[in-house]
This record gives sequence, structure tokens and C-alpha cells, in this order.
Amino acid sequence: MDNLEIIFKNFPRESLDKFVNTELLNPQNKIRSSNFFDNINKKSLELEDISSVSNILIPIGSGSISFSDFNFGTHLENPVVTLSFDESLGDIVINFEIKTFLSKKEPDIINKCRKIIETALQFKKKYSIPIILIGFEPAEDKDTCLLHIDANGINLIEATKKLSSTLLKYLSC
Repeated sequence: MDNLEIIFKNFPRESLDKFVNTELLNPQNKIRSSNFFDNINKKSLELEDISSVSNILIPIGSGSISFSDFNFGTHLENPVVTLSFDESLGDIVINFEIKTFLSKKEPDIINKCRKIIETALQFKKKYSIPIILIGFEPAEDKDTCLLHIDANGINLIEATKKLSSTLLKYLSC
């Protein structure tokens, strides 16, 4: 369990290009590498060669982007973002190293957790994401999922406590 994941479940395809262009290609983020497969032309592409990620992933497809610097409310260590889509919906998985939380100060860890959850909630609202999962890799498993955010929302204070206390216990081992 050296990695954490944030999963945007059932992400609407019509919001994908806006998400990629606005959030992932944010000037603060530094791309290390990317790989997408063009199902129509049957060839691999880099993100810089793509004008529409949504169109490349038609009718179904996936791609990944590896970052050296990535801001998700706070700096994440070496994240990889994977996009997997079918005709209308997909999952966006942000996988990053747990060392993002290495700190000698408990308030720093709590603050990073709060910022990550706040950013996820902002994206949920902005892009109409029905479900967000946050947890140890794989976050979709019941025993490694720490937070499940659906249409009912989530209490930010309680979610921050749960995520930060779990990470503090894990990091003290």
C-alpha cells in the first residue's frame, strides 16, 4: 500500500476535454510522459499530438499521463492519471505515492488531506462526477477504499479526520 488513488467514477465523456485542458494541462503541472492509443488509426500517440482526448478514446479506449509535478490542491508525488472510457462514461484514476504525506508535523498531513478532499469535491461539482473514491490502491476494493463520495456528498471535517488518521497510523508503522 505505497500508493493512494482518487477515482472519478462514471465521469461524463462530454466533460473530458475540458477536464484535461483545464485541470491536467494546468501550467503548474509538469508532464513526464503520456500514452494514448488511437483505435481508429491503430497507433500510439503522445498527449501533445492529440487535439481531443475524448475523440481519441472513441468508441472505447484508455490513456495515461505521468507527471513530475502535479497540483491537486496540494503537491502530489509522481502521479499517474489514467483515463478509461466507453461510449459515454469513464473512470479517471489519479494514482500517487503515499510519500506525498511524509511530514513530521501532523497538522501538515491533516491540511494536505483536507486540500485533496476539497479539490475532489470542487471537481465533482464542476464536472458532474457522480462518484469519487479515495483510498489505498486499489481504491475500488472495499478494504482499501477510505472515502466514498456520492450524490449524498460528504462531511468535509469527518472525511478529513478519517483520511488523515488512517494515513498517520500507516506512516507511523
